[in-house]
Amino acid sequence: LHLTDDEGWRLEVPDYPNLTAVGGWRGLGAAIPPQYGARRVERAGGYYTAAQLSRVVSRAQELGILVVPEIDVPAHCYA
Repeated sequence: LHLTDDEGWRLEVPDYPNLTAVGGWRGLGAAIPPQYGARRVERAGGYYTAAQLSRVVSRAQELGILVVPEIDVPAHCYA
């Protein structure tokens, strides 16, 4: 499970709301610029809430799947 995909932070951390409020989105004028110089005007991005991630992990356990979190560095340094 990539937590820093597309150079954005993808996991809600209640004690650090700016990780997703700022780092979960990209676009013109945003803290994270459009990828590869794209001219996309609207904001793009998103993140998993703690509740969504909990459901993913629970379902994976039911299926015998191990969810392994991954944070890519330094490749996703904007996140």
